[in-house]
Amino acid sequence: MAAALIGGMLQQGLSKAGVQVIDVSAEARQRVEQLGITARTQWDSQTPAEVVVFAVKPQHMKQAVSGVRAHCG
Repeated sequence: MAAALIGGMLQQGLSKAGVQVIDVSAEARQRVEQLGITARTQWDSQTPAEVVVFAVKPQHMKQAVSGVRAHCG
């Protein structure tokens, strides 16, 4: 599902550099990085992104968003 969302955004003109993907699966992160897109296990505030895609199952969401709260208004 994340790949379809990202593909659609790229087709609409979003730059690969503007996307950061969060996924706990090492295999999934590797596939995303092969496309030239930054992939991490947790959100990284030091990596600029126009769009952050949290490609995680509900049970992994707390881990994936642990660093986000301080940066949300």
